[in-house]
Formats: sequence, structure tokens, C-alpha cells
Amino acid sequence: MLKRILVYCILLLAGTHIGIAQKKAIHTMFLEETIPAQGTEVVFNSPILRWAYQKGKQVKYDIQLSQDSVFDAQTTIHTEGLLGAVFNPHQSLEVGTWYWRHRVSGKEWSAVQHFKVTSKVLSMVSPTANQFLAKVPSGHPRILLNSPDQDIKQLSKSTDALVIMADADKALSQKILTEQDAQPAAVAGEDNQNKKILSDAVVGLGNELNRMVLPLCQAYLLTANQQYAAKAIEMALEVAKWDAKGVSGSRDFTDGMCMY
Repeated sequence: MLKRILVYCILLLAGTHIGIAQKKAIHTMFLEETIPAQGTEVVFNSPILRWAYQKGKQVKYDIQLSQDSVFDAQTTIHTEGLLGAVFNPHQSLEVGTWYWRHRVSGKEWSAVQHFKVTSKVLSMVSPTANQFLAKVPSGHPRILLNSPDQDIKQLSKSTDALVIMADADKALSQKILTEQDAQPAAVAGEDNQNKKILSDAVVGLGNELNRMVLPLCQAYLLTANQQYAAKAIEMALEVAKWDAKGVSGSRDFTDGMCMY
């Protein structure tokens, strides 16, 4: 009995200490700290700078980034009017110590933070939004390839492409799904169970629809075989007739799949 009491007391004390230690969440819903900071060595170049956001639809931010701790205008990267509490320089930073600060536009600057870029850092410079959009093909369908000179038909014999076309061939042989296919084959005795069964069946219809249409579209783009396109379009026209307030529209997941 004494041993049990001692074990219970130890567990109780341990639980108390654990409770104190876990009052602050390990991962908070929103970022509360500035990153990178305190001289940490960044993993990627260019690093992404983040800080705690401020509530408000009209809130914008300014950022200053420099190897000069006093932020001389000639050597400082200065950006204003950021819509989010995040900044990507979109350029490679020189090896050394970098200083940065942020503010809500029109207010006081934050405390200066610093981080280090070493020669061991991994290069990962992403394009700006405008640079990315400029490379998106203007024609349709929009297919992003590894290079502009690449012919998508050359990929049709790759292992991944063969799997896609096998799935597309299977979809060609299957019947067109209708809204009635969301009706479960069996029902339970209680209303709550019936609702759950129906809900699962509706979501299952959306997943099955996506499983059929997606490889059909991909196989058409790979091969230009009109059979794939015709079946996908036929399925899309069937879905367009479904009642938005009916059984298929009872779950957002299925609505999302239909829209996709």
C-alpha cells in the first residue's frame, strides 16, 4: 500500500511540473517570435524573414535588411507596403552577418535582429511573383515543363506516365458517375448512423470522380488521344447537371472535387 501511495505522489508531482512546463504551447497558432534572429545561421540563401502579424485588414509592413547595423540607405534593402508578415529577398545574400528590422507601416521600427549567412548555406533563390507569372505559358492548356524546349509527348513513355495512362484506360471502361451513386447501398437503424453513412458515401463519390477525371485529363495532355478528352468532358457535363442543393451538395469536399 505504501509503495502505491508513493508512486501516486510521484506521478502527481510530475503531472504538476508537466502542467507548468506546458502552459506555453510548443507550437502556437500564430508566430510570436522574429525569425531568423539572435545570430542564428540560416539554412537557405535567400532566407525568408518572418515576424508576428498584427490584426487588421488594412495592416501593411515595411522591412529593412542590410549588412550595416545602422541601415545606410545606399546598402540597405528597403521594402514598404508588404501585405503579410513575411519577406523573401528573392536574391542571394553575401556571406556574413545581416541585420534586419520590421514595422507596421507608419509606426516605430522593431528591435534590430541579426543572422549569419555562411559559405555552407544551401542556395535557394526563388523568383518574384512577377518573374514567375512571366514564365507561365500564355496558351492553354498551361503545362509547366522543366524547360521551354521540352516536348510533353516525350514524357509519355516515362514510368510515371505509363501509370497515369493505365489509370486513364481503366476510367475509359467505367460508367459515368451520377448523383444517385452517392446513395449508400445500405442504411443503419439510427438517424445519426444513417447521416454518417450518407456523408461518407457523398465524399466517396467526389473522390471517385477525381480518381477518374484527373488521369483522363493528364493522359490526354500526354498523348493527345481524343478518347481521354471525350470521356472527361462527358463526365464533367454529367456533374454540371447535379443539384447543388441535393445529396451531392451536402458535403463541401464533394463540391470541391466537382469544381476541380
